[in-house]
Amino acid sequence: MKVRLYGVTVGHGSFARVTAGMREGLGHLGVFAGLVPLDAFDEEDFYPGWDAEVGVYVGPPTQIGIMASRGEHKERWLLLPPNSSWIPRALLGRTWPHVTGYLSPSTWGASVLRTEVEKFGRPLGESREVEVWQHGIAPEFQPDRTAEIAARARYFGGQLSVLHMASTERERKGTRELLQAWTQLVHAERLGPKPRLSIVLEGRQDAFDGIVHGRAEETITWLPRQNLAPGETADLYRAYNVVCQPSRGEGFGLCPLEALASGVPVVATDVTGHSEYMSGRVRGLARVPTGPLAPIDDGPGAEAPSLAPVDLAFTLYGAAVQWPDLSAEAQAGAERLRTEWAWWAVTDRWLRSRR
Repeated sequence: MKVRLYGVTVGHGSFARVTAGMREGLGHLGVFAGLVPLDAFDEEDFYPGWDAEVGVYVGPPTQIGIMASRGEHKERWLLLPPNSSWIPRALLGRTWPHVTGYLSPSTWGASVLRTEVEKFGRPLGESREVEVWQHGIAPEFQPDRTAEIAARARYFGGQLSVLHMASTERERKGTRELLQAWTQLVHAERLGPKPRLSIVLEGRQDAFDGIVHGRAEETITWLPRQNLAPGETADLYRAYNVVCQPSRGEGFGLCPLEALASGVPVVATDVTGHSEYMSGRVRGLARVPTGPLAPIDDGPGAEAPSLAPVDLAFTLYGAAVQWPDLSAEAQAGAERLRTEWAWWAVTDRWLRSRR
């Protein structure tokens, strides 16, 4: 079986990172047939793999018809990672005629997809397959001894530095709850004399106005979303003591996995997409408890696990107190994660699941 990819190739956004990873995995296993660049497509160019048995689409669904118009594939798959219990029916309607199935990067996401795909297809008397092709991590995500020494110097010098990759002002990343928890901890002087929280945000910072006040405001830095290559992203993670991702809803959630593979401790929830790699014992991870399903602003009627700021504050405080041990655990566990979640490994799992 050969696979042709239709994906994003410009920059280092999530679609581009996943496209590059899938290409690497397929190439490593000898089943890569070619790539059609959705964002750099040239009508006059020839792209190999037009007759590959399988086509896989990774990108905005606006060009989904290209798999049929530019290829002759027995199977046509769309990567569609849900962030909550809700999937837009309009999205299924636009993509339905052009695909034979949908891919999710997590088992949780696949269960959501199957439910919604079944509902959509029942009145039509049609069905579509749903499979899991997990996301992987690039080889650049690895521990760095110099960065580890710098992190220990920061910690024992009184500065706990925390990174949160928000990417959106919406509720799914737990940013609002993190700001509430952080404010409580700073005012109670539970994070040392010089705590620092950096939030990478693509969206409106004013969406969080009124949450942070007093001394806590001085400890928070807002950063624009970075267009970083994998090696640069690994450097960013390693510049902090902790990566904090208390997400309520993730299709997969690469940030915590990449950070752990880089030897950086993580404070995160283990629900929705995070559950794909946090279901067992993960070294260097402080798990944030979550509650029952509750409404989330992902769409009409959408639900995701609830998150209490007090639970997040307790977990973050525990990670701060135990940071030296947590850091040593993250360093020790990084190599296993890098091997188990390499792109060739997750691609091999997907191919084996189809036999």
